[in-house]
Amino acid sequence: MMTNRSLKTATLNVTLSFLVHARSKCHALKMASFQFNEENMSLDRVQLVCEQGMKYWMKVEGVNMIEWTNALSTGYNNQFKVVGHIQLRLSGQIPQEKQDEQVKLTSYRLPRSSVPPHTVWVIPTTYEPIFTQVLSQTLELNNSNIQAHAMIQKSM
Repeated sequence: MMTNRSLKTATLNVTLSFLVHARSKCHALKMASFQFNEENMSLDRVQLVCEQGMKYWMKVEGVNMIEWTNALSTGYNNQFKVVGHIQLRLSGQIPQEKQDEQVKLTSYRLPRSSVPPHTVWVIPTTYEPIFTQVLSQTLELNNSNIQAHAMIQKSM
């Protein structure tokens, strides 16, 4: 059975962190920029989940921004927790009969990990996968017919 599908475009804004080995805070920010940037990120799809648990795959159209803003010493073996922001352009299809109801009533988010309370997002890169901890996320859905903003709670 074929269903009408509506193409949605969205912007996913994520504040995340991950661990790097470095000599100083400045070096940690440089290492984060080297290990995880637009050129070496090989992310082509993102799975989002609505409040009812339905999963949607959205295609990553591009990266608007990756910015590393802070580095915190863990106090262990020259490891720093680097905090930054990433903004992705997404597109995907949502069944027409579900789109109006779900865009208004639900929040889309990255799937929660099985280790509460934090969401862990593994992002593939050309070197090795980056295991990030999602600190907060927002998803802005855009369509010519519907303008919706789904706010995700801070998951710290």
